[in-house]
Amino acid sequence: MTDKQGQVYILGSSTTGAGWELSHKAASLLFPMYCNIDDLNQLDKTDFESRVGWVKDSRTWKKYWDELIEKEVVIFLDQYTIMLTPKECYRVGVNHKALLDR
Repeated sequence: MTDKQGQVYILGSSTTGAGWELSHKAASLLFPMYCNIDDLNQLDKTDFESRVGWVKDSRTWKKYWDELIEKEVVIFLDQYTIMLTPKECYRVGVNHKALLDR
C-alpha cells in the first residue's frame, strides 16, 4: 500500500485485523488513518479529525476512538498523538520491533 506521498507501507497479518469486528463507521476510518500516518505510525488527532469531514460531533468521535482503542487498533500516546498498531500497518524501513515496544 502507498500513501499520498508515495511511501510504501506493509500491511501485517490479516488474521489479527479480521478479529477486530469493528462497526462499519469505525472501520471506514482505517484507510484514511493508514494514508495519513507518519514514519512512526503516528498521526495528530486534531489534524486527522479535521480531515475527516463526515464526523461532525465530538461525542461521535469519542465513540469511534473508544471502539478503536478497545479493539487495539490504536493507542493514544498523549492527548493529541495517536499510534496505529504496528501489528497491522507500518512503513517500510521503520524498525518494527521498536514500534511494538513503544
